[in-house]
Amino acid sequence: LTGPKQSFGQKALLGIEAGLKILGIPENVKLYTKDSMDSGAQGAQSVADLIQQQKVSFIIGGLFPEAAKAEYLEAKRYGVLFISLSTIDLPREEKNHHLIEVQGSIQSQVSSLLSQEMINKFGRRLGVIYPDNESGQVYLNEVWRQAQAKNVSLKTIAAYPKNSHDFRETAQQFLGLRYPREREEELKILSDVYAHEKGSARRVQTLPPELDFDWVFLASFPYEAIQIIPTLGYYDANRVKVVGGPTWATRSMIKEQKNIGTMYFVGEDPKDLNQEMLGKFQELYKQPAGLIEVMGMDSMKIGAQLLSFKNISSREDFDKQLRELEAVKGLSSQWELQDGLWLKRMNAMTITRGDFVKLFEAETLKN
Repeated sequence: LTGPKQSFGQKALLGIEAGLKILGIPENVKLYTKDSMDSGAQGAQSVADLIQQQKVSFIIGGLFPEAAKAEYLEAKRYGVLFISLSTIDLPREEKNHHLIEVQGSIQSQVSSLLSQEMINKFGRRLGVIYPDNESGQVYLNEVWRQAQAKNVSLKTIAAYPKNSHDFRETAQQFLGLRYPREREEELKILSDVYAHEKGSARRVQTLPPELDFDWVFLASFPYEAIQIIPTLGYYDANRVKVVGGPTWATRSMIKEQKNIGTMYFVGEDPKDLNQEMLGKFQELYKQPAGLIEVMGMDSMKIGAQLLSFKNISSREDFDKQLRELEAVKGLSSQWELQDGLWLKRMNAMTITRGDFVKLFEAETLKN
């Protein structure tokens, strides 16, 4: 709530407070706040203080990934539920039922990505392009784990450096063009053929790309995706089916779709948001709810269901009822407890003709 990112924290808190009012949560429910000061260490200490001093039922926090990780691990140490506003870059084995990620965990995304419907639609040969950082490694490991279980073949992978603005080397590596000596015989034959061709058309490269995959999962933000996809096309990998994650649900991707072509992602359909709650927010504050306020309300809607637990006299009672829940609902989706993890149910979406459309709903209508 202080520092250079204080406006973001204030927006999240506004969304949480709006949720308390709109959902009609009893007045005897107390909301305690602590300032993480944009520090993982301070955030973790704040979590410990809230648990030890205020005996809170659960904690909402983690607006930014690094602080979120530290805060969750501290809450987990005490056995307290942490509702995180950001995705937490931890592998499956370091998470448990004490974590609900409002935006949807990496594990949730990959479960939706490798659903049977998606496999039937796109095929069993997958390529992955991911950032060369902790988040990217978690994506890759989770894709590998679930692909093995679902008989999906991971054909090719490539990582791109942090803060990269030139994705040519990544595209070359992904398409088997980075080390031409490995394809020396093929290169010689093609070079001889092209040497006798007439015409002035410039070739991007002599070797054709190795397209031994059916589709590509691009674990990137929108600003990276709109550079990576055309770079693949530059190396003659055109009309590649590319699927992204929840961050692709932005107007910038709709704008770029006209140039790039149809794209796909797993995430939420903006049309599914609880319009009644959004309308009440606007009535209360005379302004529409932004993304961060919506996440705050989403977290409080989840929290409201937990506050309805009956006959709670200890943290163990709360934890028992939490484990017994089959699902919790948010503004537009729900989370289901599977194998000890809360997985968010996500839609397969397509970006086409200037709109976001549920992929399988669109195909059903078309058929």
